Amino acid sequence: MVGTSTAPGMQPNQPPVFPTRWWQSAAGRYLLEAEQRAVDHLLAGTAGFRAALVKGLPSPFHIHRAPQLHKFVLAEFCGEEVGALCHPDALPLPAETVELVVLHHVLDCAEYPHEALKEAARVVQGSGHLLVVGFNPLSLFGLVHLLPSRRARLVRRMLTAGRVCDWLRLLGFAPEGLLYGAFRPPCRSSRLLAAWAFCDRLPAHLPLGGFYAVAARKMRLRPVRVAPPWFERPKRAVQWVPSCRNGGSPAVGQWEAGRDLHRRGL
Repeated sequence: MVGTSTAPGMQPNQPPVFPTRWWQSAAGRYLLEAEQRAVDHLLAGTAGFRAALVKGLPSPFHIHRAPQLHKFVLAEFCGEEVGALCHPDALPLPAETVELVVLHHVLDCAEYPHEALKEAARVVQGSGHLLVVGFNPLSLFGLVHLLPSRRARLVRRMLTAGRVCDWLRLLGFAPEGLLYGAFRPPCRSSRLLAAWAFCDRLPAHLPLGGFYAVAARKMRLRPVRVAPPWFERPKRAVQWVPSCRNGGSPAVGQWEAGRDLHRRGL
């Protein structure tokens, strides 16, 4: 499939195995810090009262710097900050109830990523925002994803940012921001990872980072105002009756009838 990357030997319905201790490694901490900075930068352009974070992987990622007052976390696994357990394609929320939804590696782990994105778009209010964070297959992290010796660390798939933006447009969203990050290779050693620090000087719009972060706004058409029925003035039926007073012609009678109606204020 164009724009996707699936682990070799992994069945489409096989759940990913992603140990939580990976985030405590040098590469995991580096990736998480880069994702947090990019998302915090995109969150500054959002507004509203409610914000939902849907997690696809157990990680300490958060949205504490979001401007929304009420924030909660949804996931398929238990955690300290998880408010409810649910599948990403069946969120326990009514339609158009939150102003911000953040999908953190949900599309990388969901069995049906398009359904998960469609469900997240359903709960976003009009003019609200949807942020999607995922692994970039066109990066060094994506190359590691293809190595058969690291299957225990693989997610289900990796989607390109361009494919995710196309899906968002089909769901009625307009992409407003796209950032890449974590340009260093995923090294196990902290010393080796620090030697690649010069890679962080690359621009954030270069599609070679280990992850992507897309921010999109839900578009809603402006309603057309229609005048209420009581505002319309009733039409008065005027019947012109020719008058032949004083031997006048029908045309003169019509003129006299109009003059009389004008004097009465009709």
